Amino acid sequence: MTTSLESSKVSLESDEAVANWKGAFIGPVLKLPGPGVWKDRAGILLSLVDGQYRINAGQLLGITPGSILEVRPPAGMGDKVIGHVKVTAPRPTDSDVVLGAHEKMEAPKELPTGARCKIVFVDFGEIQLRVSVATHYPSTDQKPTPVPPELRAELLTKLKKMSKPTSLFRAVDHEDEIEGWLRI
Repeated sequence: MTTSLESSKVSLESDEAVANWKGAFIGPVLKLPGPGVWKDRAGILLSLVDGQYRINAGQLLGITPGSILEVRPPAGMGDKVIGHVKVTAPRPTDSDVVLGAHEKMEAPKELPTGARCKIVFVDFGEIQLRVSVATHYPSTDQKPTPVPPELRAELLTKLKKMSKPTSLFRAVDHEDEIEGWLRI
């Protein structure tokens, strides 16, 4: 016997069975099409817990503080973007969020529980590699040659222009913050 669900194309084949390691019958095999079950299905859902909006995704999925997600109505209620949320406190498996404006859309006053979310901006923030321009040319000499201050300032300015919240690095100029040097 075969049962099909038109929308998801999942079939249950009763003529095939799954057995455990001792050979005992466990049940029928659930066959799923291809690598994904539901194309474009939202895995991130919005909920309201004790007056705080929360999503069911966190650091284990790459959610970082400052990341922005677009919000669409719950499944079956439309596909138009109804607002955005900004991550304030990510935890391993969920995150607190606040309603916010993004691009040309104003912040909504409220959003429905069960709304579907999709990441539209990841703020790498604290996980960005902090880099700067070296103060001296690389050398094995006892006394290294300093990089001319004007050249270093020009390169640092260019590096800072390339550094954005979406970049994997952040340009800094404080010795205690530097994790890597750009050598010239």
